[in-house]
Amino acid sequence: MTGTRRVAVLAVGNRFAGDDGVGFAVLDAARADLPAEVVVHELDGEAGRVLEAWEGCRAAVIVDAALSGSPPGTVHRVVVDAPDPSLAWNGPGPRVLGLNLPAHASTHGAGVAEALALGGVLGRRPHEVVLVGIEGARFGPGDGLSNEVVHALPGAVRLLVAEAERLVTSTL
Repeated sequence: MTGTRRVAVLAVGNRFAGDDGVGFAVLDAARADLPAEVVVHELDGEAGRVLEAWEGCRAAVIVDAALSGSPPGTVHRVVVDAPDPSLAWNGPGPRVLGLNLPAHASTHGAGVAEALALGGVLGRRPHEVVLVGIEGARFGPGDGLSNEVVHALPGAVRLLVAEAERLVTSTL
């Protein structure tokens, strides 16, 4: 498989800040069921590291905590596939470097949004990016995952595996 056909799964967050660690929990539970063709990265959400992680990939799934005002444990799926990052969103949410992200895209919205926008401008963004966000409730240092997030893990894991399988199949 060539580099341009690879699919990346990027778990973004902080394991030591409550629900902000949900991306890693989802990845940990899904890892054995992900297609062998998927490359996996654990990241803190810094834009440069996101760009580096998906380098050479045709598609990426980013798994992270969300904070949109939806009930804790809500699992969001957002597809970013617009060729021009400034046209990716027309709804409410943070606007970073010309990119409107939905409010629930990520608790690391600035870093992820910057990576999406900068990657689009530089031609270094995968053709398709899927954001899987799990609505969090608490983000304090040393907090564990909230009960609502723990209960949402099986659904988020199924969604991550399904997206990875779909993207791998679509790149063959």
